[in-house]
Amino acid sequence: MPRPKTSLSVAPNKRLKLTGADRSRGAGVLCAGAHELLLVIALTLAGRGRALAQATPTRSLADSCLPESEFQLRGVFLATDTGGTLATLGRILRVRTDSGVDDGGPFERRTFYYPDLEMAVVRGAVDRFTTSSHKLATPSGLKPGLDVRSVRRILSKRGVKFAALADTLDVGVCPTGGAYITLIFDPGRRVRTLEIFAAGP
Repeated sequence: MPRPKTSLSVAPNKRLKLTGADRSRGAGVLCAGAHELLLVIALTLAGRGRALAQATPTRSLADSCLPESEFQLRGVFLATDTGGTLATLGRILRVRTDSGVDDGGPFERRTFYYPDLEMAVVRGAVDRFTTSSHKLATPSGLKPGLDVRSVRRILSKRGVKFAALADTLDVGVCPTGGAYITLIFDPGRRVRTLEIFAAGP
């Protein structure tokens, strides 16, 4: 039976057909200008890679240290025995227990969560404070919410300088360097998190 005539026409298949072994491997011939296109794509990806590398958070160690009196929150010092200090920090919301191993052998770590503070305890002593509350500060006034200029002003009064572009700043304790105050800045260059912690063995 003859097919009815139609006004629609089918465009011829102009894709390159390969013969022999090249056909099964999918090898083909690049059209004119394809090499230039690939070069543009490669350069674009390389540019994005550099941008990502530049956006990677940087860490800076201050060029000097702070006295032991700075390593406290609410009057509780780092490495303090927690026997009578837990209640002085406020109402405990919950406690999480995990464990680890260091040069002293296995240890249990208990993290106490308060409304505006976390405190980790290892072997019965305070091992770390972490806070994002602008209501908590070290004796010198370091606290979340400060802009980088205010941080620089506070530290410069104590002879401490640091790199301007660092996203995270570590300041050690004098004279041993066995503990650190860490300031983590947000994209707006304000302190997002304050940590005070003992350095590992």
